[in-house]
Amino acid sequence: MLPAPPRAHRRFRLRPNTKRLDRSTHLHFYQRLLGSGARVADGDLADWYYLPVRLRRTHDSTYLDEALTYVQQTYPWWNRTGGGLRHFAIHTGDLGADEVLSSVRQRAPHMTWLTHWGLTADKVTSGWRKAHNPDRTCINGCNRRGRCLAGFCHCKAGHYGADCALSTGPDGKPVLLAGSGYVTRQKRPWVYIYELPPHLTVW
Repeated sequence: MLPAPPRAHRRFRLRPNTKRLDRSTHLHFYQRLLGSGARVADGDLADWYYLPVRLRRTHDSTYLDEALTYVQQTYPWWNRTGGGLRHFAIHTGDLGADEVLSSVRQRAPHMTWLTHWGLTADKVTSGWRKAHNPDRTCINGCNRRGRCLAGFCHCKAGHYGADCALSTGPDGKPVLLAGSGYVTRQKRPWVYIYELPPHLTVW
């Protein structure tokens, strides 16, 4: 049985992590992933595993370090895949994974890194304009299972996850958008998204 979802996905936080990101890649990726039908609620079925950890600057390496420890101790899939094979994270720094401390990067030598673009705040010194406003947008509109407050989903009772898409089924396993017509597509690959402690995630 998997752990209970982190509590912060069910309540409003005053300073959501999206406010600390200046690029919206994580949010857009998450929206597209859910809309694609590739997301699965059961990690045993997944081909890939997404670590939605906040990675933008070098000092964010501590978030990845904590997330790796949490995932290794809480979920079976990191170890089953040979220490991070078929796991990926998004790094929105200009240098991507090179901005992660080498000591932390060595803990995940098989992990795949995706990089970004898309600012959420104007860069006055360069003249670059923002492309996304996280204050007005919640991931997938909270799937009508919660309210969007300052860019963060405040889920209704019985629902959790960054976009309120998960609930617990009668067998105790997570169910993705139960009763809302969401169907995992037949064509693979399928992706499992880890539920991490709130201070580590990008939402």
